[in-house]
Amino acid sequence: MVESNNNFNKELLQVTQITEMFDISLSMLNNAQDAFQVEDARLARQVFKKDDTLDAINANANKVIEAYIKNHPDEIDQCLHIISMIRKLERTGDQIKNVAEEIIFFIEAKVLKHDTAAKSED
Repeated sequence: MVESNNNFNKELLQVTQITEMFDISLSMLNNAQDAFQVEDARLARQVFKKDDTLDAINANANKVIEAYIKNHPDEIDQCLHIISMIRKLERTGDQIKNVAEEIIFFIEAKVLKHDTAAKSED
């Protein structure tokens, strides 16, 4: 783990949308947890749109970082750390999306099982 005694440049944090990515990741995790607890597939599906946002930020990250480095060549270290964090947050979103998919499968399979049992009782 790399440690730094310096704060990241606020402009760098803003243009890379890293704080937004972090907030979206936490929101996705909360959606998945809530969906599991209350067995709500609709809530679990909300994770997918949020993951699309993380994917879009990640896809744009190289271009954003490249432009930033051209204007701030003295901050290459910070840029490398940020790009690494962006990749990890994007992957975190993918993992949460996988969990949401499993939650949906669990909920909908359970509903189908009950529907099938109810139909066979008729």
